[in-house]
Amino acid sequence: MNMAPTHHNLPADVRAAISSFLKVCQNEARPFATEEALEAIRNIFPDLDIDDAELIDGLISEASVAGFDV
Repeated sequence: MNMAPTHHNLPADVRAAISSFLKVCQNEARPFATEEALEAIRNIFPDLDIDDAELIDGLISEASVAGFDV
């Protein structure tokens, strides 16, 4: 079954922050740590109205699109 990619209703600026975080990981040739990414995003967007589970789902989705083995 083919499913369209989802952005988990993340605001565009949050997806951009996730993308930036993932690019740093790629540039440093290191895997990304979900908890580290979650903390970084929460620091950038302290008032983000999304629960951790949905944010992690979005993060994993974006990482998969970026070519990370998740």
